[in-house]
Amino acid sequence: MPGAEQDPAMTVEPGASGRGPAGAFEQLRDTVKWLMTAGAALTTVLVAGLQLRDITDVLGSASTERRALALTSVGVALVLVLSVVAACARILSTPRRSIRDLADRELKAGGSPLIVRLSPLSDRLVQSILERRTYLLVGFNTIGDFYSSYQVHLQSPNVDPANRTAAVNMERAVERVEDWAQFLDAHLRFRRLTRWFWPGGLLLATALVTLTATTAVQSDSSVVVDDAVAVTVYLRSTPSELGFPATCRETQLEGFAIGGTFENPTLSIPGPPSCGPLTLSLTSGQVVVVPLP
Repeated sequence: MPGAEQDPAMTVEPGASGRGPAGAFEQLRDTVKWLMTAGAALTTVLVAGLQLRDITDVLGSASTERRALALTSVGVALVLVLSVVAACARILSTPRRSIRDLADRELKAGGSPLIVRLSPLSDRLVQSILERRTYLLVGFNTIGDFYSSYQVHLQSPNVDPANRTAAVNMERAVERVEDWAQFLDAHLRFRRLTRWFWPGGLLLATALVTLTATTAVQSDSSVVVDDAVAVTVYLRSTPSELGFPATCRETQLEGFAIGGTFENPTLSIPGPPSCGPLTLSLTSGQVVVVPLP
């Protein structure tokens, strides 16, 4: 159309693929199949990974905020990957539209031989065909004019050899337009998908990193003790420096963790008599606490 700028990424020279638009469409389908396979594989890895890690157990003792963040990350990652798979499926299922369908779309988009347009049509597929009308529409300015001429050829008797030749040429021209329309439609869908690759990829990476961080298994030393747990206590300093009686000479004691964490526990030591009973709070620099099985 006058004043319309053609998208450089949509410029495909006739026959550039060696097999015309049908060959270019098959090449695009092969690329999309690879993307779809990769997306399906990533979905499988995500689901299988969550099953292996048993996310409910991992987050069982986590805070509400941590659980919410982990589940949101899972949801975002799955939605992004499944969206790519769905978009690939939509490209692979690009329909082959007839010349009549294309003429109807042009009319609905505001294209008419009676109107001189100075701006592109809202229908990107129709606009892409019109930008190539010199090659595709064989001298016609609109798809509607081209379709009308095709109808005339269909209704003309083919007794005259000249009419038969013109009809065959018109059939080939129509097939060429329909081939290109299918390829251009698939290409437009593919471009819509690729426009989201960078932001979608960054969001997916963020979601996966967040998921990994929030579902990382906490070490026993950082687990909060909310019930009495039988433990073995290894003393790193002399007992008297840790608050034990001066008569205590033990370096390994049996007792219970009753508060704090295993790194900084509150301990109840029932004995032996020279060391207990007593209750005291210690830090990781003073003792090593190992829960008993």
